[in-house]
Amino acid sequence: MKCLSPLICLLLTAGCFSLALMHPVMAQPPEINLVELLYSTGYDGRTNDHQGVFTWRHIKPWSIGDNFLFIDVSDVGNFGSAGSTYIEWGPRLSLGKTLSKAPWKFGLIRDVFLVGEINHAHNKRVINTTTLEGISVDLAMPGFQVFKVHLENRNDPDQPGHTGQMSIIFNYPFRLGAQQFSVEGFLDVVGREGRSAPNVHTQPQLVWKWRENINIGLEYQYWHNKTGREGFTESVMQGMVRINF
Repeated sequence: MKCLSPLICLLLTAGCFSLALMHPVMAQPPEINLVELLYSTGYDGRTNDHQGVFTWRHIKPWSIGDNFLFIDVSDVGNFGSAGSTYIEWGPRLSLGKTLSKAPWKFGLIRDVFLVGEINHAHNKRVINTTTLEGISVDLAMPGFQVFKVHLENRNDPDQPGHTGQMSIIFNYPFRLGAQQFSVEGFLDVVGREGRSAPNVHTQPQLVWKWRENINIGLEYQYWHNKTGREGFTESVMQGMVRINF
């Protein structure tokens, strides 16, 4: 599914999001465990323009914070030659629950957290573990099940110095008639670090609850200056099947 124009894909995503605003639902599961299978024939700059991706994701609250972990295995059909594994772990510690036994709430802010993160990438050319740490807030945005903002210091050991990263994580559930949908995903904005160019990475998803534990959807990936490589921008639409446990 080749994405011919990033602008068209962004407009499609924005249109789905605008439609979602008219039919919100508000249900928040306490724990998430899921696997996703994604496939596209629209990748650029790879050994093969088609690629399958396997993702496992785990999100769980704990008494004074929450925990986020996911593993991506890319190019599963050609893993021996071009595949890669990416692991991200990001626990958060609630300052409110730790210091005053209740979330810090003021204005749109539901709570304030200390956040740490480890990003590990491993393929035939690169083995890299980047660390991040900073502040995170949960925001009470109307209709959103999840809206988190991270402001972090980012340190890539392969680059001199360090830089900043802002991340937004969101989930907006909605209904069309009896059918349940959601618009969800993330946006990462990363500054320049050593030889690594500033980059923007986003993966919004439109998800349809087809069965109780099976979702079907589309994911649009846009990554400007991918992995800090100046001038290499990836824009691709992927089909997705998600299984919830």
